Amino acid sequence: MAMDSETYFSSFAKPFIDATILLCLIGYVAWHLWSKKHPASPPGSRGLPLLGCITSLRAYPERVMAKWSQKYGPVCMVKMGLMDVVILGSVEAANEAFAKSSSFADRPSNAVSLFSSKYGVLFLQSGKFHTEQRRFGLNKLREFGMGKRKLEPTLIEISNELCDRLDSICDQNGGVSAPIAMEYLMYDTISNIISHMVFGYKVAEEKEEFQKVLREMVEPSKLHVLHAIMFIAPFLQRLPVFNYTRRKEDLFRNKLHRLMAVEIDEHIRTRDPGNPRDFVDCFLDEMEKAERQQANENKSRPQNENNNSIKEDDHDESSHQGEWRPLSSFSRDQLIHITKDLFMAATDTTSVTTLWMITFLCKHPDIQDKVQKELESVYGQSGIITMRLMDKLPYFRATLQEITRCRPAVPLSLPHIASKTDYLMGYRIPKGTTLLTNLFGIHHDPKIWPEPELFKPERHLDAAGCFVKSPNVIPFNVGTRSCLGQQLAKMQLFTVSATLLRKFRFALKAGENPDMRGVSMVSLRPPACEMVISKRF
Repeated sequence: MAMDSETYFSSFAKPFIDATILLCLIGYVAWHLWSKKHPASPPGSRGLPLLGCITSLRAYPERVMAKWSQKYGPVCMVKMGLMDVVILGSVEAANEAFAKSSSFADRPSNAVSLFSSKYGVLFLQSGKFHTEQRRFGLNKLREFGMGKRKLEPTLIEISNELCDRLDSICDQNGGVSAPIAMEYLMYDTISNIISHMVFGYKVAEEKEEFQKVLREMVEPSKLHVLHAIMFIAPFLQRLPVFNYTRRKEDLFRNKLHRLMAVEIDEHIRTRDPGNPRDFVDCFLDEMEKAERQQANENKSRPQNENNNSIKEDDHDESSHQGEWRPLSSFSRDQLIHITKDLFMAATDTTSVTTLWMITFLCKHPDIQDKVQKELESVYGQSGIITMRLMDKLPYFRATLQEITRCRPAVPLSLPHIASKTDYLMGYRIPKGTTLLTNLFGIHHDPKIWPEPELFKPERHLDAAGCFVKSPNVIPFNVGTRSCLGQQLAKMQLFTVSATLLRKFRFALKAGENPDMRGVSMVSLRPPACEMVISKRF
């Protein structure tokens, strides 16, 4: 007998309805479990199951995260894939996390491969190895002039070399240049300064291979944007498009590694032990000292105890057997990585900030006029640019501080990770949680900075016109993992900017209207644009 239509429909509809109900229940349970947080966790969005909030970041993650901080507060937690990420959106939160606590001083071990978490200094895990290397780095950079007047002649010489190049370009066209891009010139100049301290000479100027590396650093591309997202969420490197970015990054890292190794081997061949010429020589002296000390200890120790000496790979304090040996962190591999970190970080961040300075002054010619008038009133047309007279330059210093407020070179700083479960401003932060300091968000908090998007150096002057150093401008972050070379960066920014602005006027090419949000790719780069440069005298 033929099945009636109602019975026929029911035989197919019931399984479909049952499956739909089952899927809804599974979805509800998955969403509930995904959204579930510890009662003391910071507020924040969980986003979509498995993806979290990663799809919200797009081109300007620092701006998206600033909105999250305004919505949820100075400590908020969001999901990035399966990772919990805490975003710090105030100076108070950053200080409590990194200056007052040791629980959040570590770096993530799955960080992007351009920087190593095993060697170097930027992504080195917290502990005695890091402490020893950071202390050595600070001491030796200071020895070679960081934060001291003895470095000023080098800064002035290299800044004047840039001026000579611009002079030559301007002279070809009656004192006014054809439209040019400043990126290559600026990266060359800043790299020469750090190269002088680390290698004893201007390596990028004299070695073509280093020139090529600088060009790769400067060239913006979609790969850099993907790299920035991967920097926040390293797990993405497993996906095909990100994996391709990772492979390109590995090639660049290996190229840089080889160049550093060649320079170090040349230093080993030509050095005079005990009479260091530069940072590399100082490190090699410490290596020899460590080797001698280890050899003496091995001689005085019974044979069956020799196997307990600290190996090169024993960077984690928890892995050490027995007492920590002084100077045990000095090795050739460590030297290659720390020189790479210094060269990359110092060149990129200071170049970016100086380029932002020039770009903003192109957009605000009235501010450029005030800066140039003040510089000329203090130094004249031919006086030596020296930081000894900085107290007489309140408007210039206010402009520098406003640049670092508006466009911090690394807007999300470098990631930290919780080494243990601890509390931060009353919120529970589980072990393994990634922490990002949104420097851009802190510098654009409307509660502290009225009209934060406006470029206003005057906000850093008091009623008497004196410069006021702001505790709410922290471009180098805070705490024990703050930027190692921040004093050098300040000296470079001051000297290079003052030298250029006293001698040249900068203007955008006719019709040029750059996007002043910049290009966010770990460092926040100024937009690519061409400038017309004219000699002032």
